[in-house]
Amino acid sequence: MDRNLTFPVVPAPTKIADGKGSPLILDAEVSVTSNSPAAQDAAEYLAQALAEVGIAATSLTPESAPVGTQIHLRLTSADFELNADGLPGIAAESYELSITDTGAQISASAPAGLQHGATTVAQLLTQAEDAWQLPATEITDAPRYAWRGFSLDIARSFTPLEEIKEIIDVLVDLKCNVLHLHLCDDQGWRLQIRSHPELTTISGETAVEGGRAGFLTQEDYTALIDYAAAHNVLIVPEIDVPGHTHALLHALPLADVGRQAPDPYTGIEVGFSELRLDDPTAVSILTDILAEIAELTPGPWLHVGGDEPLVIPGERYATSVATAEKLVREVGKKAIGWNESVRGVQNTKTVIQHWDHRTELAALANAARQGHRVIMSPAAHVYLDMKYTADYPHGQDWAGLIEVANSYEWDPATNVPNLDANQILGIEAAVWTEKIHTREAMFEMLLPRLASIAEIAWSPRPEQERELGEIAPRLAAQAARWERKGWPFYRSPQVDWSAAE
Repeated sequence: MDRNLTFPVVPAPTKIADGKGSPLILDAEVSVTSNSPAAQDAAEYLAQALAEVGIAATSLTPESAPVGTQIHLRLTSADFELNADGLPGIAAESYELSITDTGAQISASAPAGLQHGATTVAQLLTQAEDAWQLPATEITDAPRYAWRGFSLDIARSFTPLEEIKEIIDVLVDLKCNVLHLHLCDDQGWRLQIRSHPELTTISGETAVEGGRAGFLTQEDYTALIDYAAAHNVLIVPEIDVPGHTHALLHALPLADVGRQAPDPYTGIEVGFSELRLDDPTAVSILTDILAEIAELTPGPWLHVGGDEPLVIPGERYATSVATAEKLVREVGKKAIGWNESVRGVQNTKTVIQHWDHRTELAALANAARQGHRVIMSPAAHVYLDMKYTADYPHGQDWAGLIEVANSYEWDPATNVPNLDANQILGIEAAVWTEKIHTREAMFEMLLPRLASIAEIAWSPRPEQERELGEIAPRLAAQAARWERKGWPFYRSPQVDWSAAE
């Protein structure tokens, strides 16, 4: 088996070579040093990871004198910035890691690369007798896709700020770099909009049956963006229109409900609501909402949904999609829409997010030929609210049962017939919260499956098809770390968890 598949790292690095000499034995004191203030966030992350196993690690400024074993973070360029997608880019996320028996060094051209290198170091930690150590090795690593994301539905059942931050911690651990927040749906509205406070004072207090109500204030949202940015994670907000809008209409009754507020909705059926974007009042309200979110969000994207327009006539749906896309451009952002959006989008800079193999496959491939980029989120592999097994206590099964093998043994380049693989921007997993109402359930749905999806997004495509046996031992090796971090996970019978004990 390749060396990169035997080291306990997920996602697997691009290239691992045996280093020279003995492992690096970590002293009681470790100094995490850097040559630039821009590396400080990554240095602090690594120092905290070392502290989690009882090592007295200190993150030092470039001017400080190191004490004990030294792990050095070297930024090789002072000229780095996010690209037009709001991401560092593949070159900037690449890193090199060298470990000898005298110390370790992570080198990268941007802070994001240093962050990924620090994550690899944290995963390589092993305990031998009474000391922690790192193997002597040389690693060269870079992501396969620029967009490696996770979509979190906080609309059906609310996820509080501190729990979302914990989910960001999981994303960082797996070298993911996008958190897509589904902020509203039929059951609730989760972001304060000052121009229309009823959205949260009324529909922030509703939720799916059994779920949690609540909402993010604008201060919460800004704090979340800051936390994510410090960890090189991009926040992408979603306001889903023209369907999935019952909570909006409950708070702000418009023409399509006869300007009479409907009762709150707590069920899980979909496709019955519509925001009539041929109504000037509705367009004005949506403009207000998107403008406020655009002002709050530094990233370049605004996701406008567009999925499951089951009661909306075809021509009206297409016009509504085009209207939402136009409004996004007018507030200075770029649009993303679910795969049904290909029926109405007008601008080839709009990204299409594929989720449903039942519809729009040929149209999606055609849109890619016209220049649209695609985010791959095929429900049968990456919708992590799907049950592991038929008797699993959490989640649903409408897209099928998704065990770890199902989340790992697929490839985005061949998932949609005739889709130009060069147009794939990346991969995004998702959790919808109709049946996921607690932190424990959320984490068990994520882990270990999100780790396997992160590997598909990061690691080079093998010449042969991916097989669970390639990643299973490395998933088992993460169990002790996840337990130390307090992250619940599902001990899938497809993984021999005892192998790492």
